Amino acid sequence: MEQIATHCCAQYNWEEAEKILLYLWNHPTQPRDHIARSQRSMRLNQAFAEVYFGKKDYVGAEQWCHRAVREIKMNVGMKDPLFYESIYLLAKVYNANGDSEEAEAYRALIPAEFIGLSPLAPLMI
Repeated sequence: MEQIATHCCAQYNWEEAEKILLYLWNHPTQPRDHIARSQRSMRLNQAFAEVYFGKKDYVGAEQWCHRAVREIKMNVGMKDPLFYESIYLLAKVYNANGDSEEAEAYRALIPAEFIGLSPLAPLMI
């Protein structure tokens, strides 16, 4: 189901992606080990942030981004690519809200080599 939600996001079908993510959130599978549970939770947090950003719900996107960042820092650290994806999205959220100073502060946290390797579009801040 996570792949279906990803596909919906890729097609900008935010409503359908949100429904699938809510289902996944409310009907969690219980991976046997802590690492697998943490990874799933981190991916869901990030996916919710992306969906709310796509829906132009910047308050929701910001909340889910911060949640993702906290969980990623706690579980895998600040060098993980998912951490930088969350920071990237936070920069986009603040930029969309007209807070270019905060957007730039988050953008500055992203190493140049990550921007070139990221599957995400280049920062437009």
